[in-house]
Amino acid sequence: MLKYVHVADNDGRDNRHFGIGDGNIDWDAVFTSLKQIGFDGFYAIDLEKLPDLGKKFVENKEILEGYAKRYNL
Repeated sequence: MLKYVHVADNDGRDNRHFGIGDGNIDWDAVFTSLKQIGFDGFYAIDLEKLPDLGKKFVENKEILEGYAKRYNL
């Protein structure tokens, strides 16, 4: 059973850790899959070093909470 999801967006070219929506990951597909398997675990947001890292983390936390609420996870 899956208990932990590492959350970072990516451009598909390099090992980068963008904020949710700043890359090309289909987050609706991700959360649909999590819903289908009955995910009831923890998330960890991983962002690369950014000048506004604190602000970006808060934004991503809110986005992640929105997806979790929308998909009832």
